[in-house]
Amino acid sequence: MKMEVSIIAEKAVRYAQKLGADAAEAYVLKQKSIMVHVEQGAISNESVQEIGGVGIRIIRDNACGFSHIDKLAEKKVKQIVENAYHIAKASIPDPNNILPHPKPFPKAEGIYDKRIVDFQVENAVEMTKNMLDAALNYDQRVRADMGGIEIRVEEEALANTEGVNVVEEGTFMGVFIWGLARENGEVTSSAGEEGYSRQLDLNVEEIGTTFAEKAVKQFGAKKIDSFEGTVILDFAPAAELIGGTLAFGVRSDNVQRYASPLKGKIGSELAVPQLNVIDDGLLEGGMMTKTFDDEGNPRKRTSILEKGVLKNFLFDTYTSKKEGTESTGNASRRRLGLFFVPSLPFESPPQLIPSNLIIKSGDRSREQLIEEVDKGVLVGRFSGNTELSNGNFSGSVKQGFLIENGEIKHPLIGTMISGNSYELMKNISGISREFKILESRGIPSIQSPIIRAEKMKITGKT
Repeated sequence: MKMEVSIIAEKAVRYAQKLGADAAEAYVLKQKSIMVHVEQGAISNESVQEIGGVGIRIIRDNACGFSHIDKLAEKKVKQIVENAYHIAKASIPDPNNILPHPKPFPKAEGIYDKRIVDFQVENAVEMTKNMLDAALNYDQRVRADMGGIEIRVEEEALANTEGVNVVEEGTFMGVFIWGLARENGEVTSSAGEEGYSRQLDLNVEEIGTTFAEKAVKQFGAKKIDSFEGTVILDFAPAAELIGGTLAFGVRSDNVQRYASPLKGKIGSELAVPQLNVIDDGLLEGGMMTKTFDDEGNPRKRTSILEKGVLKNFLFDTYTSKKEGTESTGNASRRRLGLFFVPSLPFESPPQLIPSNLIIKSGDRSREQLIEEVDKGVLVGRFSGNTELSNGNFSGSVKQGFLIENGEIKHPLIGTMISGNSYELMKNISGISREFKILESRGIPSIQSPIIRAEKMKITGKT
């Protein structure tokens, strides 16, 4: 029996054809979420949300129009089809406005867990309580300012006039906790811990304990003198400064509009040979893994950096038509991340972003990366700005530590780092075996190891 989302998508496309659309696409989402929120050290509320919505894209005379609605009622869907049609009639033509034709779809593994489908509110509340208890019982000085758990089930369908007609079910789990520690007037730097999965397999007690451990380790933070030396970027700052910069640079839309510094650099050495980066839309259990992207092209695995050499850019249907190549399956409607955000996939047309961006792991343990440093800084969290158009960055070191003679000496306060992400990639001296999956500044899924780099500008006392 056909799923409701698939029937709605097919009807919307047929109605668009009846109006006179040259091409039309309907994306339909049905979503159920259980959310539990933590505020000021306690569970503040829990909720169950059921949301359905439709996004319509219509092409007429090479011009594109888009409209959406957060309801699944047939009459309402007809109205947005008409809206999208009239917008297309009033828009500027572009011969690169096309929709994909059907292609063989791969199999996506590890994206559906029946245990999440059967999960109840009381289970989520209990899980949140366990995470909170683990954090607060670790040390009485810890304070959890906010946190939560979201458990979600999705059904989505996509149909177009070119013959694409696909449907998929997926499950999601997201957990985070954030706060600090306080004692005798000393307040530590904010700390956080998070976890994401397509399965019901996150250890929430471990997440709570890790957060608390991070918070209390910041007691006794000191200022240091400025120097140039080694920086070890923990999972999140490595994901941001390397993954985030590359994600912008290899988007073909940025390349085509001369916003990326990587235009004309395919085949160039961008980094040390130890650095390998791929975009894997078929990663087993990946947060952005699906059989198809959000305009109906098959997901793929695309090599970005191989032994430091730039190999490929990422394409969607529009940019691949413009370039005369094929889409890499990187059209997405997830604009602001996957969890605890108001944006929903049907609210916007697809945009070009990475799927599961993977900075591949190396051969060092975290301890080895530290032991091999004469003098440097461990950056647990980076709070600053990165100019994605050129890779320049500058910001504060949060959850940071001074390293001397292979040992962590003390936490840091008032310390900054600055440099350029592309130069950083050329100065990498070690990559950890360990890795973590994160959301990072508008990129829904980055898998990152810990990365050590040399010749970094570290600013302390001024």
